[in-house]
Amino acid sequence: MPLAHHMTMRLVEHHWIARESRELRLVANLIYRIGNHAGLLAFCLSDTHLHCLAEGSRAEAGELARRLEIALSRALKLASRFERARVRPVNGLDHLENAVFYLFRQSLHHRTRFDPLMEGCSLLDLLGLRRIGAEPTTERLLNALPRLTLEQLRPLLRIDRSLEPTPADLIEAACAVIAEPHLRSKTARTHEARQALAHLLRDRMGTANLARALGLSRLARPSRASEAPRDKSPDARLLAAITQFARLRASRAQEHARLLDQAAEAGPSGAFA
Repeated sequence: MPLAHHMTMRLVEHHWIARESRELRLVANLIYRIGNHAGLLAFCLSDTHLHCLAEGSRAEAGELARRLEIALSRALKLASRFERARVRPVNGLDHLENAVFYLFRQSLHHRTRFDPLMEGCSLLDLLGLRRIGAEPTTERLLNALPRLTLEQLRPLLRIDRSLEPTPADLIEAACAVIAEPHLRSKTARTHEARQALAHLLRDRMGTANLARALGLSRLARPSRASEAPRDKSPDARLLAAITQFARLRASRAQEHARLLDQAAEAGPSGAFA
């Protein structure tokens, strides 16, 4: 029996599956909700198709692909249906490790700048840059590949750790880390993200200014006592995730500015024309 299966799901008309941040975050939440307890090992959304790795039989992998396609079609209101999923066996540890790196290098493979922050990819969760309940999947992958280390994966994100994130970077990062479009909803997850932001920005932005930046009248308590403890200190892992994602954003912005400078220097007849 193969060690795992590699599923590729593509729309019949080869359109985008998801493009905006809010759609990519919805996709990530949805994939974990379905895949966490269905053998999922890793995933990465490319522009027109989705790659997933999963343990189990071919029939189980095919069923997981079918459920994901149905859920994605409904949640994203896709105009095109999916082709029949391509399901290929992954034989042995070397094959599985190569498949993982193939997934996580999709932007290089396709030479596209689609999803530069990799919000449609489980790499963020493996490296601790997102906190959306991915632990069953990330633990399953690390158990399946005991020789795989996080140090091997970190260079794939190309984060410049010397960069100091701006308040705007941190605010956007907080949304991305919990895979939500904004922080205005009254849930435990958004409350914890708001509290983490207040902690990270305590010397740079008052709570009233932060509330305005988030589109809130004030930084309110969660609506029900059961949603989050009143005096709970921010989770250190959440603080680290927001900080590192903010540096990821700043790194991509720096890369983009460098490309623009190179294009300007090349001129109309240069390589960027």
